[in-house]
Amino acid sequence: MVDEEVYNVLWQAFQNEKKTNELQHLPKNFYTDVIGFINNYNPNQIIGNTPNIKENAIRLVTGLYDKRKQKIMLYVAYGKQISQNQIKEEMEFYNNLVSLNKSSKINFTKNNDHSLKVLNDIPEIILPSNSKIGPLSKNQIISIRDADDKEFLITNSICIDVG
Repeated sequence: MVDEEVYNVLWQAFQNEKKTNELQHLPKNFYTDVIGFINNYNPNQIIGNTPNIKENAIRLVTGLYDKRKQKIMLYVAYGKQISQNQIKEEMEFYNNLVSLNKSSKINFTKNNDHSLKVLNDIPEIILPSNSKIGPLSKNQIISIRDADDKEFLITNSICIDVG
């Protein structure tokens, strides 16, 4: 593309991206073309009435990229799929976020507590985890989170496991 075309496409893409919450389609070589334009820009060339073309192009491409990253993050947060014909770097960003999001989910259904039934009245005792428990009454149901504490209470015939 001619420099003026690249700059105009960049400007139009930036404007379109600001208008909607949907990720706009960009050509696969979009960033490559823009970076090439910025790196090879001849300051003696004037495009339209705009001075500081290189600085404006850098600001536009940075703003566009940041806006698209925000949209991709929102897509991930709401479980929305992005089009498979996105730019490679944006697809990688999306896939990394999806992966991170899946790996950092909290499992609310799994409960690590163990329910135990106390066999006899006992005074306060110190468990292997150094936490205190008691005094407890016979037939009282208690909840123990630490597996070593559970094993200690059962092994020493203080409690039985009730699920």
